[in-house]
Amino acid sequence: MTTVSDNRRAEQDSTNTIGYYKPVLQTATDYYPFGMEMPGRNLVDTATHRPTITATMIVPLHNAVTQSWAAGGAPGVSAFGGGAIGSGIAPSSTTFNSPLGGYMLYPITPVVPYYSQSITLNVVAPPSPLGFRVSVVQGSSLASVNITGAGAYTLNYTPGPSSAGTVYLKIERTAAAPGIIKMTGVIKDSITFVNQSVVANISSDDGYHYGYNGQIKDNEWAGKGNHLDYKFRGFDPRTGRFNSADPLVKSFPWNSSYAFAENRVIDCIELEGAEALSIHIRSFISAKSVFDPLNRKFDGDNRKATVREDVTARGRARIDYDFPTNKAKIAVKSADKTYRYGSDGEILESRGTVNGALFQMDIKNGKNIGIHYETKNPLTPAWFTPTVDVDAGYSIRYNKNENAWDLSFSGKSDGYPSTETFIEDPCGNRIMLGFMYEKNSPGKELWGAADTEVFNGHVKINLDENYNFKSATSGTMTLPIVPPSPAPPPPTSVK
Repeated sequence: MTTVSDNRRAEQDSTNTIGYYKPVLQTATDYYPFGMEMPGRNLVDTATHRPTITATMIVPLHNAVTQSWAAGGAPGVSAFGGGAIGSGIAPSSTTFNSPLGGYMLYPITPVVPYYSQSITLNVVAPPSPLGFRVSVVQGSSLASVNITGAGAYTLNYTPGPSSAGTVYLKIERTAAAPGIIKMTGVIKDSITFVNQSVVANISSDDGYHYGYNGQIKDNEWAGKGNHLDYKFRGFDPRTGRFNSADPLVKSFPWNSSYAFAENRVIDCIELEGAEALSIHIRSFISAKSVFDPLNRKFDGDNRKATVREDVTARGRARIDYDFPTNKAKIAVKSADKTYRYGSDGEILESRGTVNGALFQMDIKNGKNIGIHYETKNPLTPAWFTPTVDVDAGYSIRYNKNENAWDLSFSGKSDGYPSTETFIEDPCGNRIMLGFMYEKNSPGKELWGAADTEVFNGHVKINLDENYNFKSATSGTMTLPIVPPSPAPPPPTSVK
Protein backbone atom coordinates (compact mmCIF):
# COMPACT_ATOMS: atom_id res chain seq x y z
CA MET A 1 0.00 0.00 0.00
CA THR A 2 1.37 3.39 -0.99
CA THR A 3 0.11 6.64 0.49
CA VAL A 4 0.66 10.07 -1.00
CA SER A 5 -0.09 13.44 0.55
CA ASP A 6 -1.97 16.36 -0.93
CA ASN A 7 1.37 18.19 -1.16
CA ARG A 8 3.15 18.26 -4.49
CA ARG A 9 6.80 18.17 -5.49
CA ALA A 10 8.04 20.54 -8.20
CA GLU A 11 10.12 19.07 -11.03
CA GLN A 12 12.49 21.20 -13.10
CA ASP A 13 12.26 21.44 -16.89
CA SER A 14 14.92 22.38 -19.46
CA THR A 15 14.38 26.10 -18.87
CA ASN A 16 15.31 25.83 -15.16
CA THR A 17 11.74 26.55 -14.08
CA ILE A 18 8.97 24.35 -12.73
CA GLY A 19 7.82 22.13 -15.56
CA TYR A 20 5.43 19.82 -13.71
CA TYR A 21 4.58 18.41 -10.29
CA LYS A 22 4.72 14.96 -8.72
CA PRO A 23 2.86 13.76 -5.64
CA VAL A 24 4.84 13.54 -2.41
CA LEU A 25 5.25 9.96 -1.21
CA GLN A 26 4.15 9.43 2.39
CA THR A 27 4.43 5.68 2.98
CA ALA A 28 5.17 2.59 0.92
CA THR A 29 4.44 -0.70 2.68
CA ASP A 30 3.81 -4.27 1.51
CA TYR A 31 1.50 -6.36 3.69
CA TYR A 32 0.78 -10.02 4.22
CA PRO A 33 -2.92 -11.00 4.33
CA PHE A 34 -4.55 -9.65 7.49
CA GLY A 35 -2.18 -6.70 7.61
CA MET A 36 1.22 -7.84 8.87
CA GLU A 37 4.01 -5.77 7.30
CA MET A 38 6.49 -7.66 5.13
CA PRO A 39 10.01 -7.38 6.62
CA GLY A 40 12.30 -5.14 4.61
CA ARG A 41 9.51 -3.98 2.31
CA ASN A 42 8.47 -0.81 4.05
CA LEU A 43 9.93 2.51 5.11
CA VAL A 44 12.03 2.37 8.29
CA ASP A 45 11.00 4.26 11.42
CA THR A 46 13.39 6.43 13.36
CA ALA A 47 13.62 6.20 17.12
CA THR A 48 10.42 8.23 17.40
CA HIS A 49 8.61 6.04 14.85
CA ARG A 50 9.07 8.58 12.12
CA PRO A 51 10.04 7.13 8.72
CA THR A 52 11.90 9.61 6.56
CA ILE A 53 12.33 10.08 2.83
CA THR A 54 15.27 12.07 1.45
CA ALA A 55 14.78 13.42 -2.05
CA THR A 56 16.03 16.17 -4.31
CA MET A 57 13.29 18.70 -4.87
CA ILE A 58 12.96 22.14 -6.40
CA VAL A 59 12.40 24.48 -3.47
CA PRO A 60 11.69 28.22 -3.44
CA LEU A 61 14.57 30.58 -2.60
CA HIS A 62 13.46 34.01 -1.36
CA ASN A 63 15.56 37.06 -2.31
CA ALA A 64 14.80 40.58 -1.08
CA VAL A 65 14.72 43.13 -3.92
CA THR A 66 14.56 46.86 -3.16
CA GLN A 67 12.82 49.15 -5.64
CA SER A 68 12.39 52.92 -5.42
CA TRP A 69 8.92 54.38 -5.34
CA ALA A 70 7.45 56.24 -8.29
CA ALA A 71 3.81 57.20 -8.49
CA GLY A 72 2.33 55.87 -11.67
CA GLY A 73 5.72 54.71 -12.91
CA ALA A 74 7.28 58.12 -13.65
CA PRO A 75 9.62 58.13 -16.69
CA GLY A 76 13.32 57.76 -15.92
CA VAL A 77 12.72 56.30 -12.47
CA SER A 78 13.20 52.64 -11.52
CA ALA A 79 9.61 52.43 -10.46
CA PHE A 80 7.94 49.88 -8.26
CA GLY A 81 5.25 49.52 -10.91
CA GLY A 82 2.68 51.33 -12.99
CA GLY A 83 -0.10 52.31 -10.65
CA ALA A 84 -3.83 52.89 -11.00
CA ILE A 85 -4.46 56.23 -9.26
CA GLY A 86 -7.77 57.03 -7.60
CA SER A 87 -9.72 60.14 -8.49
CA GLY A 88 -8.52 63.49 -7.07
CA ILE A 89 -5.07 62.29 -6.02
CA ALA A 90 -1.99 64.48 -6.49
CA PRO A 91 0.97 62.06 -6.69
CA SER A 92 4.69 62.66 -6.98
CA SER A 93 7.62 60.27 -6.99
CA THR A 94 7.51 59.94 -3.19
CA THR A 95 4.30 61.56 -1.98
CA PHE A 96 0.72 60.35 -1.96
CA ASN A 97 -1.63 63.29 -1.38
CA SER A 98 -4.99 61.65 -0.88
CA PRO A 99 -8.51 62.93 -0.39
CA LEU A 100 -11.05 60.99 1.67
CA GLY A 101 -11.50 57.55 0.11
CA GLY A 102 -8.50 57.93 -2.22
CA TYR A 103 -6.25 55.01 -3.03
CA MET A 104 -3.45 53.81 -5.30
CA LEU A 105 -2.98 50.30 -6.68
CA TYR A 106 0.46 49.06 -7.69
CA PRO A 107 0.80 45.61 -9.32
CA ILE A 108 3.21 43.25 -7.58
CA THR A 109 5.09 41.29 -10.22
CA PRO A 110 6.14 38.63 -10.49
CA VAL A 111 4.36 36.51 -7.87
CA VAL A 112 4.38 32.73 -7.43
CA PRO A 113 0.94 31.24 -6.72
CA TYR A 114 0.48 29.30 -3.47
CA TYR A 115 3.87 30.31 -2.00
CA SER A 116 4.16 32.53 1.06
CA GLN A 117 5.74 35.86 0.11
CA SER A 118 6.28 39.28 1.67
CA ILE A 119 6.48 42.93 0.68
CA THR A 120 7.69 45.85 2.80
CA LEU A 121 6.67 49.51 2.35
CA ASN A 122 9.09 52.16 3.65
CA VAL A 123 7.32 55.23 5.06
CA VAL A 124 9.74 58.12 5.70
CA ALA A 125 7.51 60.45 7.73
CA PRO A 126 4.36 60.06 9.84
CA PRO A 127 1.22 60.53 7.73
CA SER A 128 -0.32 63.96 8.10
CA PRO A 129 -2.81 63.38 9.58
CA LEU A 130 -2.95 59.67 10.46
CA GLY A 131 -5.42 57.44 8.67
CA PHE A 132 -3.72 55.35 5.96
CA ARG A 133 -3.80 51.59 5.39
CA VAL A 134 -1.62 49.42 3.17
CA SER A 135 -2.93 46.07 1.88
CA VAL A 136 -2.09 43.27 -0.50
CA VAL A 137 -5.18 42.42 -2.54
CA GLN A 138 -6.09 39.83 -5.13
CA GLY A 139 -9.79 40.32 -5.60
CA SER A 140 -10.12 40.34 -1.80
CA SER A 141 -7.58 41.37 0.81
CA LEU A 142 -4.72 38.92 1.47
CA ALA A 143 -3.05 41.02 4.19
CA SER A 144 -3.33 44.56 5.54
CA VAL A 145 -1.91 46.86 8.21
CA ASN A 146 -2.68 50.39 9.39
CA ILE A 147 0.14 52.93 9.04
CA THR A 148 0.74 54.59 12.40
CA GLY A 149 3.99 56.47 11.75
CA ALA A 150 7.31 56.39 9.96
CA GLY A 151 8.96 53.00 9.48
CA ALA A 152 8.86 49.76 7.52
CA TYR A 153 5.55 47.93 7.16
CA THR A 154 5.84 44.26 6.11
CA LEU A 155 2.93 42.23 4.76
CA ASN A 156 3.10 38.45 4.46
CA TYR A 157 0.70 36.95 1.95
CA THR A 158 0.06 33.84 -0.14
CA PRO A 159 -1.34 34.60 -3.61
CA GLY A 160 -3.84 32.37 -5.33
CA PRO A 161 -3.69 31.20 -8.95
CA SER A 162 -3.26 33.71 -11.76
CA SER A 163 -6.90 33.11 -12.68
CA ALA A 164 -7.84 34.82 -9.41
CA GLY A 165 -6.55 38.14 -10.77
CA THR A 166 -3.58 40.47 -10.44
CA VAL A 167 -1.95 40.94 -7.03
CA TYR A 168 -1.77 44.63 -6.01
CA LEU A 169 -0.24 46.71 -3.24
CA LYS A 170 -3.06 49.04 -2.21
CA ILE A 171 -2.50 52.28 -0.29
CA GLU A 172 -5.75 53.89 0.80
CA ARG A 173 -7.00 56.77 2.89
CA THR A 174 -9.24 55.55 5.74
CA ALA A 175 -9.72 58.72 7.81
CA ALA A 176 -12.53 61.24 7.32
CA ALA A 177 -10.20 63.92 5.94
CA PRO A 178 -7.52 64.26 3.24
CA GLY A 179 -3.96 63.30 4.13
CA ILE A 180 -0.38 63.03 2.86
CA ILE A 181 1.99 60.08 3.16
CA LYS A 182 5.63 59.95 1.95
CA MET A 183 7.39 56.77 0.84
CA THR A 184 10.88 55.97 -0.43
CA GLY A 185 10.35 52.52 -1.88
CA VAL A 186 9.42 48.91 -1.37
CA ILE A 187 11.28 45.68 -0.58
CA LYS A 188 9.63 42.70 -2.18
CA ASP A 189 10.31 38.97 -2.51
CA SER A 190 11.89 37.68 -5.67
CA ILE A 191 11.42 33.92 -5.70
CA THR A 192 13.65 31.56 -7.66
CA PHE A 193 13.64 27.77 -7.54
CA VAL A 194 16.73 25.69 -6.82
CA ASN A 195 17.47 21.99 -6.41
CA GLN A 196 17.90 21.02 -2.78
CA SER A 197 17.94 17.79 -0.80
CA VAL A 198 15.08 17.76 1.68
CA VAL A 199 13.95 15.24 4.29
CA ALA A 200 10.24 14.50 4.63
CA ASN A 201 9.09 13.18 8.00
CA ILE A 202 6.16 10.78 7.89
CA SER A 203 4.22 8.49 10.22
CA SER A 204 5.00 10.78 13.15
CA ASP A 205 2.73 11.03 16.13
CA ASP A 206 1.79 14.57 15.12
CA GLY A 207 1.63 13.82 11.39
CA TYR A 208 0.58 10.79 9.36
CA HIS A 209 0.15 7.72 11.53
CA TYR A 210 -2.41 5.53 9.74
CA GLY A 211 -1.66 1.97 8.67
CA TYR A 212 -3.42 -1.10 7.31
CA ASN A 213 -7.17 -0.79 6.76
CA GLY A 214 -6.90 2.97 7.42
CA GLN A 215 -6.57 2.49 11.19
CA ILE A 216 -4.20 4.23 13.59
CA LYS A 217 -0.84 2.54 14.24
CA ASP A 218 -0.09 2.35 17.96
CA ASN A 219 3.63 1.60 17.63
CA GLU A 220 4.29 1.90 21.37
CA TRP A 221 1.99 -1.06 22.10
CA ALA A 222 3.80 -3.90 20.32
CA GLY A 223 6.36 -2.39 17.95
CA LYS A 224 6.09 -0.74 14.58
CA GLY A 225 2.93 -1.70 12.71
CA ASN A 226 2.10 -4.56 15.09
CA HIS A 227 -0.93 -3.02 16.78
CA LEU A 228 -3.82 -1.17 15.14
CA ASP A 229 -6.36 0.79 17.14
CA TYR A 230 -9.92 -0.09 16.06
CA LYS A 231 -11.49 2.20 18.67
CA PHE A 232 -13.43 -0.54 20.44
CA ARG A 233 -10.60 -3.08 20.40
CA GLY A 234 -7.04 -3.62 19.19
CA PHE A 235 -5.84 -5.75 16.26
CA ASP A 236 -2.58 -7.70 15.88
CA PRO A 237 -1.81 -8.04 12.13
CA ARG A 238 0.88 -10.68 12.84
CA THR A 239 -1.78 -13.20 13.90
CA GLY A 240 -4.69 -11.69 11.97
CA ARG A 241 -6.78 -11.58 15.13
CA PHE A 242 -8.14 -9.05 17.60
CA ASN A 243 -6.88 -9.09 21.17
CA SER A 244 -10.37 -8.74 22.63
CA ALA A 245 -13.87 -9.81 21.69
CA ASP A 246 -16.20 -7.88 19.41
CA PRO A 247 -18.50 -5.78 21.65
CA LEU A 248 -21.43 -7.09 19.56
CA VAL A 249 -20.44 -10.75 19.99
CA LYS A 250 -23.81 -11.74 21.45
CA SER A 251 -25.56 -10.63 18.26
CA PHE A 252 -23.42 -12.90 16.05
CA PRO A 253 -23.12 -16.27 17.86
CA TRP A 254 -22.17 -18.10 14.64
CA ASN A 255 -19.05 -15.96 14.08
CA SER A 256 -15.70 -15.98 15.81
CA SER A 257 -15.56 -12.97 18.10
CA TYR A 258 -11.84 -12.50 17.28
CA ALA A 259 -11.96 -12.87 13.47
CA PHE A 260 -10.83 -10.04 11.21
CA ALA A 261 -13.36 -8.93 8.54
CA GLU A 262 -15.02 -12.37 8.73
CA ASN A 263 -11.76 -13.69 7.22
CA ARG A 264 -12.72 -11.93 3.96
CA VAL A 265 -9.63 -9.77 3.52
CA ILE A 266 -10.01 -9.28 -0.24
CA ASP A 267 -13.47 -7.75 -0.61
CA CYS A 268 -14.23 -6.37 2.85
CA ILE A 269 -12.77 -4.10 5.49
CA GLU A 270 -13.17 -4.52 9.24
CA LEU A 271 -15.47 -2.11 11.04
CA GLU A 272 -14.71 -0.67 14.46
CA GLY A 273 -16.54 -3.41 16.34
CA ALA A 274 -20.00 -2.53 15.05
CA GLU A 275 -22.31 -3.49 12.18
CA ALA A 276 -24.15 -0.64 10.49
CA LEU A 277 -26.45 0.06 7.58
CA SER A 278 -25.86 3.58 6.28
CA ILE A 279 -28.44 5.75 4.52
CA HIS A 280 -27.13 8.72 2.53
CA ILE A 281 -29.07 11.74 1.30
CA ARG A 282 -27.44 14.62 -0.61
CA SER A 283 -28.45 17.90 -2.23
CA PHE A 284 -26.44 19.00 -5.27
CA ILE A 285 -26.55 21.39 -8.23
CA SER A 286 -26.25 19.44 -11.48
CA ALA A 287 -25.20 22.53 -13.48
CA LYS A 288 -21.60 23.74 -13.67
CA SER A 289 -22.56 27.23 -12.45
CA VAL A 290 -25.57 29.37 -11.54
CA PHE A 291 -26.15 33.15 -11.36
CA ASP A 292 -28.00 35.30 -8.86
CA PRO A 293 -30.08 38.40 -9.78
CA LEU A 294 -26.95 40.55 -9.42
CA ASN A 295 -25.29 38.46 -12.18
CA ARG A 296 -22.76 36.97 -9.78
CA LYS A 297 -21.68 33.46 -10.70
CA PHE A 298 -21.63 30.58 -8.22
CA ASP A 299 -20.03 27.19 -8.73
CA GLY A 300 -22.39 24.25 -9.07
CA ASP A 301 -21.46 20.58 -8.58
CA ASN A 302 -21.45 19.83 -12.33
CA ARG A 303 -22.55 16.19 -12.06
CA LYS A 304 -25.34 13.65 -12.32
CA ALA A 305 -26.85 11.59 -9.55
CA THR A 306 -24.39 9.00 -8.26
CA VAL A 307 -23.51 6.85 -5.24
CA ARG A 308 -19.82 7.74 -5.51
CA GLU A 309 -18.07 9.32 -2.54
CA ASP A 310 -15.65 11.58 -4.42
CA VAL A 311 -18.24 14.15 -5.51
CA THR A 312 -19.34 17.48 -4.05
CA ALA A 313 -22.73 18.41 -2.61
CA ARG A 314 -24.44 21.55 -1.30
CA GLY A 315 -25.55 19.52 1.69
CA ARG A 316 -25.34 15.92 2.84
CA ALA A 317 -26.46 13.74 5.71
CA ARG A 318 -25.67 10.13 6.59
CA ILE A 319 -27.74 8.01 8.95
CA ASP A 320 -26.09 4.96 10.52
CA TYR A 321 -28.49 2.23 11.62
CA ASP A 322 -27.06 -0.42 13.94
CA PHE A 323 -29.26 -3.48 13.53
CA PRO A 324 -28.16 -5.50 16.59
CA THR A 325 -28.95 -2.61 18.94
CA ASN A 326 -31.78 -1.21 16.76
CA LYS A 327 -30.40 2.31 17.10
CA ALA A 328 -29.95 5.03 14.49
CA LYS A 329 -27.98 8.27 14.53
CA ILE A 330 -26.97 11.09 12.19
CA ALA A 331 -23.30 10.34 11.56
CA VAL A 332 -22.57 13.09 9.00
CA LYS A 333 -23.95 16.60 8.41
CA SER A 334 -21.78 18.64 6.07
CA ALA A 335 -21.53 20.82 2.97
CA ASP A 336 -18.71 21.28 0.47
CA LYS A 337 -16.98 24.51 -0.47
CA THR A 338 -18.37 26.81 -3.13
CA TYR A 339 -17.09 29.93 -4.82
CA ARG A 340 -18.73 33.19 -5.89
CA TYR A 341 -17.26 35.23 -8.74
CA GLY A 342 -18.02 38.96 -8.80
CA SER A 343 -18.08 41.14 -11.90
CA ASP A 344 -15.12 43.07 -10.44
CA GLY A 345 -12.96 39.94 -10.36
CA GLU A 346 -13.61 39.28 -6.68
CA ILE A 347 -13.63 35.58 -5.70
CA LEU A 348 -15.11 34.54 -2.37
CA GLU A 349 -15.02 31.07 -0.85
CA SER A 350 -17.63 29.76 1.54
CA ARG A 351 -19.06 26.57 2.98
CA GLY A 352 -22.72 26.16 3.88
CA THR A 353 -23.92 24.92 7.24
CA VAL A 354 -26.19 21.89 7.62
CA ASN A 355 -28.68 21.55 10.45
CA GLY A 356 -30.56 18.29 10.88
CA ALA A 357 -32.89 16.40 13.19
CA LEU A 358 -33.57 12.65 13.35
CA PHE A 359 -36.84 11.00 14.32
CA GLN A 360 -36.95 7.26 14.98
CA MET A 361 -39.47 4.70 16.19
CA ASP A 362 -38.90 1.03 16.93
CA ILE A 363 -41.00 -1.44 14.97
CA LYS A 364 -41.00 -5.22 14.89
CA ASN A 365 -37.65 -6.41 13.49
CA GLY A 366 -36.65 -2.93 12.43
CA LYS A 367 -36.95 0.81 12.62
CA ASN A 368 -38.85 3.77 11.18
CA ILE A 369 -36.49 6.71 10.62
CA GLY A 370 -37.33 10.26 9.62
CA ILE A 371 -34.82 13.02 8.92
CA HIS A 372 -35.12 16.74 8.23
CA TYR A 373 -32.13 18.80 7.25
CA GLU A 374 -31.63 22.28 5.90
CA THR A 375 -28.60 24.04 4.47
CA LYS A 376 -27.78 27.59 3.44
CA ASN A 377 -24.82 29.10 1.61
CA PRO A 378 -23.83 32.30 3.46
CA LEU A 379 -22.78 33.98 0.19
CA THR A 380 -26.21 33.80 -1.41
CA PRO A 381 -28.63 36.62 -0.48
CA ALA A 382 -31.47 35.46 1.77
CA TRP A 383 -34.01 37.47 -0.24
CA PHE A 384 -33.15 35.33 -3.28
CA THR A 385 -32.28 31.94 -1.84
CA PRO A 386 -33.63 30.88 1.57
CA THR A 387 -32.56 27.55 3.09
CA VAL A 388 -32.67 24.29 1.17
CA ASP A 389 -35.09 21.97 3.01
CA VAL A 390 -35.19 18.19 2.73
CA ASP A 391 -37.54 15.76 4.51
CA ALA A 392 -37.15 12.00 4.11
CA GLY A 393 -38.49 8.86 5.75
CA TYR A 394 -37.20 5.28 5.74
CA SER A 395 -38.87 2.13 7.09
CA ILE A 396 -36.36 -0.70 7.59
CA ARG A 397 -37.51 -4.24 8.40
CA TYR A 398 -35.42 -7.38 8.62
CA ASN A 399 -37.00 -10.51 7.15
CA LYS A 400 -35.35 -13.26 9.15
CA ASN A 401 -36.76 -16.12 7.08
CA GLU A 402 -35.33 -14.72 3.84
CA ASN A 403 -32.31 -12.93 5.34
CA ALA A 404 -33.31 -9.72 3.58
CA TRP A 405 -33.99 -6.05 4.23
CA ASP A 406 -37.40 -4.67 3.29
CA LEU A 407 -36.92 -0.95 2.83
CA SER A 408 -39.60 1.62 2.05
CA PHE A 409 -38.58 5.22 1.51
CA SER A 410 -39.93 8.60 0.48
CA GLY A 411 -38.60 12.13 0.36
CA LYS A 412 -39.56 15.72 -0.36
CA SER A 413 -37.54 18.87 -0.97
CA ASP A 414 -37.99 22.40 -2.28
CA GLY A 415 -37.45 21.25 -5.87
CA TYR A 416 -34.06 22.96 -6.00
CA PRO A 417 -31.32 21.83 -6.02
CA SER A 418 -31.18 18.15 -7.04
CA THR A 419 -31.63 15.43 -4.41
CA GLU A 420 -30.35 11.83 -4.25
CA THR A 421 -30.47 9.02 -1.70
CA PHE A 422 -28.72 5.67 -1.51
CA ILE A 423 -27.99 2.92 0.99
CA GLU A 424 -24.67 1.31 1.97
CA ASP A 425 -23.81 -2.02 3.62
CA PRO A 426 -20.96 -2.71 6.10
CA CYS A 427 -18.64 -3.65 3.23
CA GLY A 428 -19.23 -0.38 1.38
CA ASN A 429 -21.50 -1.74 -1.38
CA ARG A 430 -24.11 0.84 -2.40
CA ILE A 431 -27.55 0.88 -4.00
CA MET A 432 -29.15 4.00 -5.48
CA LEU A 433 -32.68 4.35 -4.11
CA GLY A 434 -33.91 7.46 -5.91
CA PHE A 435 -33.12 10.96 -7.14
CA MET A 436 -34.61 14.01 -8.84
CA TYR A 437 -32.86 16.81 -10.72
CA GLU A 438 -33.59 20.44 -9.90
CA LYS A 439 -36.40 22.33 -11.59
CA ASN A 440 -36.45 25.98 -12.67
CA SER A 441 -34.25 28.32 -10.56
CA PRO A 442 -33.47 28.71 -6.86
CA GLY A 443 -35.38 31.99 -6.74
CA LYS A 444 -38.56 30.20 -7.81
CA GLU A 445 -38.26 26.87 -6.00
CA LEU A 446 -36.71 27.49 -2.58
CA TRP A 447 -39.54 29.51 -1.07
CA GLY A 448 -42.06 27.68 1.10
CA ALA A 449 -42.04 24.20 2.57
CA ALA A 450 -40.40 21.10 1.15
CA ASP A 451 -43.40 20.00 -0.92
CA THR A 452 -41.83 18.52 -4.06
CA GLU A 453 -41.60 14.72 -4.08
CA VAL A 454 -38.05 13.72 -5.02
CA PHE A 455 -38.13 9.95 -4.41
CA ASN A 456 -40.59 7.26 -3.31
CA GLY A 457 -40.34 3.48 -3.46
CA HIS A 458 -39.71 0.07 -1.95
CA VAL A 459 -36.66 -2.17 -2.24
CA LYS A 460 -36.00 -5.74 -1.14
CA ILE A 461 -32.32 -6.39 -0.49
CA ASN A 462 -31.10 -9.98 -0.13
CA LEU A 463 -28.12 -10.35 2.21
CA ASP A 464 -25.23 -12.74 2.65
CA GLU A 465 -24.24 -14.24 5.99
CA ASN A 466 -22.43 -11.01 6.95
CA TYR A 467 -25.38 -8.68 6.23
CA ASN A 468 -23.79 -7.40 3.04
CA PHE A 469 -25.84 -6.80 -0.10
CA LYS A 470 -26.17 -9.80 -2.40
CA SER A 471 -28.99 -8.68 -4.71
CA ALA A 472 -31.71 -6.04 -4.77
CA THR A 473 -35.09 -5.77 -6.47
CA SER A 474 -37.78 -3.11 -6.72
CA GLY A 475 -40.95 -4.68 -8.11
CA THR A 476 -39.81 -6.59 -11.19
CA MET A 477 -36.66 -4.50 -11.64
CA THR A 478 -33.22 -5.63 -10.48
CA LEU A 479 -31.18 -2.80 -8.98
CA PRO A 480 -27.42 -2.57 -9.53
CA ILE A 481 -25.11 -2.93 -6.54
CA VAL A 482 -22.09 -0.64 -6.81
CA PRO A 483 -19.00 -2.09 -5.09
CA PRO A 484 -16.86 0.22 -2.94
CA SER A 485 -14.01 2.09 -4.57
CA PRO A 486 -10.82 2.46 -2.51
CA ALA A 487 -11.05 5.73 -0.62
CA PRO A 488 -7.76 7.63 -0.14
CA PRO A 489 -6.56 7.83 3.45
CA PRO A 490 -6.61 11.25 5.14
CA PRO A 491 -3.99 13.55 3.52
CA THR A 492 -1.22 14.99 5.65
CA SER A 493 1.36 17.70 5.17
CA VAL A 494 5.06 16.98 4.77
CA LYS A 495 7.05 19.08 7.20
